[in-house]
Amino acid sequence: MFKPMKYRTPVSSDASDDVKAAIWAGNDVMQSIPTMLISAKSNYGEFGEKDFKSRYRSLELSIINGTDRCLHFKDEYFREGTWFVSPQPLILEPGAGSIAFVATKQRGLLTGVGGGLEYLLEGTDFCLYMGFTNPVIGCYKTFIQLEQAKSAKWAYDNSHNDTVKRHRNHGYFVTCTLRPALYSPFRKMEYTIIKEHD
Repeated sequence: MFKPMKYRTPVSSDASDDVKAAIWAGNDVMQSIPTMLISAKSNYGEFGEKDFKSRYRSLELSIINGTDRCLHFKDEYFREGTWFVSPQPLILEPGAGSIAFVATKQRGLLTGVGGGLEYLLEGTDFCLYMGFTNPVIGCYKTFIQLEQAKSAKWAYDNSHNDTVKRHRNHGYFVTCTLRPALYSPFRKMEYTIIKEHD
């Protein structure tokens, strides 16, 4: 379905500055920085776009690292649905982004997608927690928080409404915004983290 993960070279400081500027401006980071979108898409190869669009419910999850530290994938939780394409790379370098795709299970009728993610912020005791839902009944729900000693399930459990989430946590700003999707007939949730004083 997709190619194995490739080694990812660190993003240049210029690209990192572009990412920070896009985050501060509130732009769709993947769309506003073509090199990031191309780089993120290159991790997936031929991923079965037609099959993805045919799923009953789906979401694109875009994770953008605007910090000077790596983000390490740590855990996932699914209440409903599953990965269509899991996040790649699993270690997000400073200034890098990742696109992941979640969808209902094959032959899953009248079900939605919902779950949570946990990424460790390298060199700290903090993790970035992200929640998401696209239910059959009700609205999209999102969540983002930088905290210690929680879980991916906690992120899902704390997901609420589809408003923009922007929080100041432990010297960082974390944001979740709903965006137009690249491939899904539904939406993309863009999660970003940036240092407070960058």
